Amino acid sequence: MGGVRLLRETGVDVNVLSVLTSQMAAHPQRVFSFIKREGITHIQFIPCLPGLDDEHDAFSLAPREFSSFYCRLFDLWWRELGAGNYVSIWLFENIMQMALGQFPSQCGMLGRCAPQFVVESDGSVYPCDFYALDEHRVGDIRNDGLEAMATCEAMHAFLREPRRACSQCADCPFEGMCHRNCKRLNIAYYDEGYCGLREFLEYAYPGLQRVARMFARR
Repeated sequence: MGGVRLLRETGVDVNVLSVLTSQMAAHPQRVFSFIKREGITHIQFIPCLPGLDDEHDAFSLAPREFSSFYCRLFDLWWRELGAGNYVSIWLFENIMQMALGQFPSQCGMLGRCAPQFVVESDGSVYPCDFYALDEHRVGDIRNDGLEAMATCEAMHAFLREPRRACSQCADCPFEGMCHRNCKRLNIAYYDEGYCGLREFLEYAYPGLQRVARMFARR
């Protein structure tokens, strides 16, 4: 927060990127009170994820925690909006983009991946910052062209990888805009029999759609 104050004193706009842990998700009221108190106008929550073995730990966000946090956060956000104060919350912004038929800004939210070309310090290039692993290495920035790396077999194999299954997808009204979402982040959204993202969208989508249309008219 000292860094935030220093930036503001010199006229620099500040956005916030915050890791949403299991513990933090239990306190949406405290989170939103902090946002208001500190005058934060733009915030993105990144779910705290388990390791690639999918074994949840004390901090990783579970799907029911995801839904509970965001449903309550939406209520607080909606009330603040009614008072004339708009807070940009990244997930809400992306859903509003899709409500207007636009592509979301968040990579993978439509359930399909695209090459992100993450470059590590030794020049190695990977398709995604979640998967900077040897088996997904697509080349070396010093020797390989972007087109070659985008079309290599390692990239194709990464893009073809299936997403985890969820029984809720079969009759979900939002499946057409989700397609099981980002294959790394979705472990925080759903499991085999329950989808926290669906529960949140069923709760908040009508309101977010209404706000999106209001902004579009303006």
